[in-house]
Amino acid sequence: MALLLLVSNYWAYSLSKIDHDILLILVPLIMQQAGWGNAYSMDAKRLASDSGMQGETNAWPLSLMALMVGMAMMTAAAPKAASGWLDPRVHATQAHILLNVFVTGRSTWLAKHMLDVNSGVFWKFIDYATVLIEESFLLAVIRRRAFRVVLALACFFHLGIALSMEIVFTPNIMAYAAFVEWSALESRFGGLLRGWNWILSNLSALWVLGFGTAVAFVYLRFGNPFQIPRELDPVGFVICVVSVLVATVFLIGLFRNSLRAPARAVILFDGFCGRCNGWVDFVLRHDNRSVFTFATLQSPAGHEILNRFGLPPDFIDSFVLVEDGRIYYRSSAILRAFMGLGFPYSIVYAFVVIPRVLRDAIYEFVAAHRLSWFGKRNTCRVPTPEEAGRFL
Repeated sequence: MALLLLVSNYWAYSLSKIDHDILLILVPLIMQQAGWGNAYSMDAKRLASDSGMQGETNAWPLSLMALMVGMAMMTAAAPKAASGWLDPRVHATQAHILLNVFVTGRSTWLAKHMLDVNSGVFWKFIDYATVLIEESFLLAVIRRRAFRVVLALACFFHLGIALSMEIVFTPNIMAYAAFVEWSALESRFGGLLRGWNWILSNLSALWVLGFGTAVAFVYLRFGNPFQIPRELDPVGFVICVVSVLVATVFLIGLFRNSLRAPARAVILFDGFCGRCNGWVDFVLRHDNRSVFTFATLQSPAGHEILNRFGLPPDFIDSFVLVEDGRIYYRSSAILRAFMGLGFPYSIVYAFVVIPRVLRDAIYEFVAAHRLSWFGKRNTCRVPTPEEAGRFL
């Protein structure tokens, strides 16, 4: 399929006209290498139902494709940044919409109402947001969850472009679908997907061949029925809307998991650090639900927990939090602790929207000076009789 798509587009590509559809051409190659068919295909469903086994899949092709998508989107962001999109005096998005409405004839309801907004802040925000979302792909590619968040936000971005400019980036959205955690959606919409899986398991090759032949006949005899009039692309628009629905489900689930207060958690801290001990005192005073237990990083209990997560006994980070089998460091640990304290302290967790690299940079700066600023204890902290039940 990838070879057929590439050959079909070779004439346009030979003229240096490589559009977003190159991402769609890459999808079959990547999915074949990843073993997608071993998990989601008619053969896979039959194998699972007959033998209860599932074929093997590989992760590295998806990592490679994530890098390709990031590089492709950066080729869109870099020219914008270099050609004036970030100039406060330029309203690039407004200029594009004006061109579409009054020159190319792609006038939409949303575009007309956007042009009624006479605010430089509004238009400059859209310019900055456009460049930011496009360059975020490459910046987030090293972390799976961050990359998926960028993909989800990009679906809303593409829907906005479709509604305002009648430009639907269907190849992009189809490429994003390769990174969706479909198994999680399957658990949320089990009934719907079980029906789909039943169809896949019972659909014979003859039915697939017949349906394909019917579709080919309609296209060859009458043309594409979904592109009448030509300027309208309802199929692409439906794909765009569906992608937004999937992105919404993902973001809501991520938001709920992030805001879920821990039932139990362990805080590891530097027992010799005056500031760390002050922080432990703060948590003890306000932990009304007794969520947290504590251990110093230097204690045997602290060493055991560090060893459980593959960390050396001499690991010294001023604050570590272990919750539900996951370990959090630096600023993330601080924010999760505030979340566990409940309202009103949980409001502090809103700072999680700040990129972790920036949060951790501030944290590490304070941590590097914590002993000189807040003092150092001569002995490790010893809990009082009242606190003994809270320390490991």
